[in-house]
Amino acid sequence: MISLISCIYRHDGLAVDQGSLDNMAKAVSGDGLSVHVDAWFDGPVGLAVTQVHKQSSLPIEATKVKAGLYRSDRLIIAGDMRLYNAASLSKEFGALESDVAYIAALYEREGVRGLDRLEGDFTIALWDKRQRTMLVKRDHVGIRPAYYAYQPGKGLAFASLGKSVRASGLIPTPVNRQAQIDHLNHDAADQVSTFHHNLKRLPGGNEGIATDSGFKIHEYWRLKPQPYFSDEMTFEDWSAELKTIFRNAVTKRLPESGPISSHLSSGMDSASISAIAAENLKHDDQVLDAYTFGMSEAFTEEDMLDEVPYARKVAMKRNRIAWTVLHKKKRDQASVVGFEEDRDADFSDVDFEDRAASDAANKGSSVILSGWGGDEIATYTGSGALAELLLRGKIFTFVDEVKLYSKRRKTPVFNVLFEVVGARFLPQTVLDFAKGITRKRDFKGNKRARSGFKVALAKRNDVVYRRGPNSQRNRIEKFYNGNLHWRLEDWAYTGARHGVQYAFPMLDLDLIEHCLRCPPEFLIRDGYNRAGFRTAMQGVLPDEILLNRWKHISTPCTNIEVIQEKNELLAELAQLEQDPDLRDVFDFEAVRKRLHALPTEEAERERLAKWAKKGEQGYNIASGIIGPLANMKRYQKLKAEERASEDDVE
Repeated sequence: MISLISCIYRHDGLAVDQGSLDNMAKAVSGDGLSVHVDAWFDGPVGLAVTQVHKQSSLPIEATKVKAGLYRSDRLIIAGDMRLYNAASLSKEFGALESDVAYIAALYEREGVRGLDRLEGDFTIALWDKRQRTMLVKRDHVGIRPAYYAYQPGKGLAFASLGKSVRASGLIPTPVNRQAQIDHLNHDAADQVSTFHHNLKRLPGGNEGIATDSGFKIHEYWRLKPQPYFSDEMTFEDWSAELKTIFRNAVTKRLPESGPISSHLSSGMDSASISAIAAENLKHDDQVLDAYTFGMSEAFTEEDMLDEVPYARKVAMKRNRIAWTVLHKKKRDQASVVGFEEDRDADFSDVDFEDRAASDAANKGSSVILSGWGGDEIATYTGSGALAELLLRGKIFTFVDEVKLYSKRRKTPVFNVLFEVVGARFLPQTVLDFAKGITRKRDFKGNKRARSGFKVALAKRNDVVYRRGPNSQRNRIEKFYNGNLHWRLEDWAYTGARHGVQYAFPMLDLDLIEHCLRCPPEFLIRDGYNRAGFRTAMQGVLPDEILLNRWKHISTPCTNIEVIQEKNELLAELAQLEQDPDLRDVFDFEAVRKRLHALPTEEAERERLAKWAKKGEQGYNIASGIIGPLANMKRYQKLKAEERASEDDVE
């Protein structure tokens, strides 16, 4: 069960009624969902909490309506939240009836700034009757989604989901077709704009205060550089402390009772979360439903390297993990993938996440633990660490690690010095020139290939996140580059469709702070990146995962399937090319060349087998074909809707 919130604060002199709040609540209800709305409205102000869960998926006791809105003589509070420091707050305020009650206690005693002490995943709306202010606030990282529309003279509409804001009818939110098209062109959108004019996101770490005279946004938290731990902190002590903090990050997110679910892949992030969660379930009757995304059932583990054997080792070691493998399904060429509200998403049978969320909800889970967000801070790859060692004068450590790094990757020391160390110092133009000579595939080129747009259009949205010789600054830049936050909201929408929430132990604030203070010599050690976390997880994860160079892609079989469908894909491309709208913006010839350059199925199987012997995947030859084709169909649909909208206006 999850709780989604909505609120309206009108400035046009009209009163909020039950119908407006009901419309916002109904916007989040879907097929097979049970919905209960608790609403309060008085004059120009209205707040509501919509509680959502899958019908008949929970025991009768679990489906009883939980606390909705908080009401007092002064405050009305709506919360979409999971609070993780309620135990410590109870020592100050005593045991209160709900997490939202702690928000009221903090606000009453310390005002707005008191709410900065909240630790958890939350979006809240608080109406202060005495001061006539509406405070809206989103958690530090942005785990729970938050959208708003504000217009002077009209007022503020705010909600967990964008569709609720739009359903309020307070402020027009016409579709922004260009924003949708731009998104197809780039991996991540900005953290404020959406696919609708006037509809905005409230970024993580931000709050807004609305009064009769206006609405102002304020950033109350931002991840900032921190001093590294002193030389007195040993690698072993740092790793041991990391293990303790990480275990706490996982266990505080476990529900007191009932089923719980998780992702389980071949990577360290989700595997370690699942392993520790299974060992720390709070009741003997609890089971962890772990989901692994695997290849099509037409292929076996002997065909090519698969995530499933790695996940199996974690699952089979623990008798409290109920393990489910979701197999990839064939691409449905007839389906048209499109946009749901404010994100680009494919809700066909291929969508692993939608299937996992649906199954978890049917089993009664209220939370799905995910390893997303680890790469940004906690399990950062260490990019820039070797260069930083050199800058900080740790010459002997630098020399030793370069040699070990070279040996582990079976590459000459010169390559390490140029590609790993020098790349952190050299101008981008020099790197691009060198990569061109050596025919190295650069990130921008890969991104353009995946989008399918012509170079002139793709360049418009090219954003190169340059990793410099400062590992801490690199981590913070990666944390804020947009891709992380886009995915968090994508999964929040997925969870809302099924009545479950996602939780992200890797984004725990205590864990982030500890890992951000990690000196570069703890990031790369004995030739291994992610060294500190690998050491912390010894005894938790099998060596097959701990010693992996990188996480394996879940569906290498896609390469074979694309080769098998080559003729059908060429025919599909030719049909799409008949559309002049598509010819104007997409590079059909580049996609056609990639299709004609596909190896034979036998050759690709041989290549994948060779990579598998090294414990690595190689590269995904399908991304520059399937991605552009999907984008072409999305773009085609958007243009058709745009023309239909223009016809309606006429």
